[in-house]
Amino acid sequence: MQRSDVRSPFARRSFLSRFGGGLVAAGTALGASASTALAHGTSGDAWQAMRHAEDEWFDKIPGKHRTFLDAVSARGVGEALHFASNIITTSKSGYGLESNEVAIAHLESAGPRAMVSFGQGCEGEPLTRWRVIAEAIRRIRARTDRGSLHINTNASLTAGLAALYDAGLDSIRVSLNSAVADLYEAYYQPDRYGWSDVEASIALSRQRGAYLALNLLTFPGVTDREGEVEALLSLVRRHRVAQLQTRSLCIDPLQYLEVARDRGAGARPMGIARMLRVLREEAPWLRVGNFARGLGERGEPAGSPRSVEPSPRGRPEGRF
Repeated sequence: MQRSDVRSPFARRSFLSRFGGGLVAAGTALGASASTALAHGTSGDAWQAMRHAEDEWFDKIPGKHRTFLDAVSARGVGEALHFASNIITTSKSGYGLESNEVAIAHLESAGPRAMVSFGQGCEGEPLTRWRVIAEAIRRIRARTDRGSLHINTNASLTAGLAALYDAGLDSIRVSLNSAVADLYEAYYQPDRYGWSDVEASIALSRQRGAYLALNLLTFPGVTDREGEVEALLSLVRRHRVAQLQTRSLCIDPLQYLEVARDRGAGARPMGIARMLRVLREEAPWLRVGNFARGLGERGEPAGSPRSVEPSPRGRPEGRF
């Protein structure tokens, strides 16, 4: 429904300016102490935020526009990411501030784990905008070599991904529900790409020396089938995947069981906990954890010449 009273951001800011002036006047009527608590003015009726000694670090951050989002819980991190996306969009539409300028300020001021990530899994596939992202990466790297440049993706467009690596991308997380083509494609319903393209992008990432992680969407009773685990382990070994992140597949259970019927690799389920234990045992270099790793936290170099890690106990088939 369209509302007639919706106005531009500039109109809303104009309203807030007038509204703020009224608050200052109200504060003056209540007394000098109340007025000082509300706002600290340097001249006339102009409003300026009160600064305290605890805020001095804020003046040391380079850049023209600065925002600090404080999140202390897992849920808060997700909400902060949504706020950050809104801030970046508004900065561009309202002020002409490009996203690479926001990224540069972050990389230059944050700690050793600093990272700029393209795509978070809920706002569309970033590789469909690979040209824009490649240009942003080039501009970032022309200004700073700090931090990591990362992408969360379905890895559908291998040529676009190659362009990002050419520009300076160094880390990737590929989302998948299965390492078996028919089950993957039944769930993702890929348009003009397929599982072979996804694996080609994974192989490219290994060739380019990127930090390579998989984002496995898990569904107990399907993901942990013995055949599914073996196919995933084979993928991890072939491309020496550095990290496995696991997340629950939030879908109607009956719907997904119908999708998975007669698809994927079979055999009996082993349980998610045992699946992870098997993966750790059979691929001891594999990190299992849900946080992206900064440049100094990646352990074994992503460009290791060893592309295959032999199983210490042989092929896992029939051993689960």
